[in-house]
Amino acid sequence: MRFERNGARIGDLNLEQRDALHHFLAVALSPAGYEVVTGIVRAEDALAESRGGNSSRFSADHYWLAFFGEPSDQAPWGWQFGGHHLAVNVTVVDGRSYLSPTFLGIEPATFTHGNSTMAPLDPFANAGRAVISALDGETRARATLASRPNGVQAGAGRDGVVPEVQGAAAGDWSAEQQQVLLDAIGLWVGVLDAASGQARMDEIRDELDDLHFAWHGEVDGGSIYFRIQGPSLIIEFSTEGRLGGAGSHYHSVYRNPTNEYGQAAVAAN
Repeated sequence: MRFERNGARIGDLNLEQRDALHHFLAVALSPAGYEVVTGIVRAEDALAESRGGNSSRFSADHYWLAFFGEPSDQAPWGWQFGGHHLAVNVTVVDGRSYLSPTFLGIEPATFTHGNSTMAPLDPFANAGRAVISALDGETRARATLASRPNGVQAGAGRDGVVPEVQGAAAGDWSAEQQQVLLDAIGLWVGVLDAASGQARMDEIRDELDDLHFAWHGEVDGGSIYFRIQGPSLIIEFSTEGRLGGAGSHYHSVYRNPTNEYGQAAVAAN
């Protein structure tokens, strides 16, 4: 999933072209997905400032949009948007978008943009905390890992890597606990447009009994890691440092190992 610098670089576009790029992203993604993606991009300028204004490496200008094939209602096509902390890979088949594999990261996790304080990935971190908080007793014990991996295992440059299934299976959870898990998954799936996201969530609900949740860290803060995994789903979230601490830095990945880059959907078309 290593992001290749394909396509048009934001910093090379004029104002009209930048507006067109943002219009495309706003249409291709959900409103929440658009806010997350553009928030990650905005964080790059805050990162550059914290590194002494190093715009040669960190900048909101250093993000690229590429198309693969001709956008069409008839034939499959795809697009890619990303840079330092983002790799959104979307394949479109018969009007439905497939998101896998996609990497969402951010540094700093909280930053100021204009007069606003932004923390685009905090809801994702808090969703994992909500799942472990909803579990208790033996179920929480099964979900808790003795140690955590050094970052996301299925991230950039690791196409085809499927981590060992760990944690607690959701099949015997209460309906309320299962819903908290589905709500967490919905944040990643919800980056997609509404119709594509709903279709994907329906697939995930069908394999709910086979979903596993694994957690490492303190619920109230510190360094955390969690993974949600099933036959067609890998979600990982990892703090690189402390949750919400100064200079906090997060990585997350969403993948469908049965349909990477939409290959299964294209083959079935």
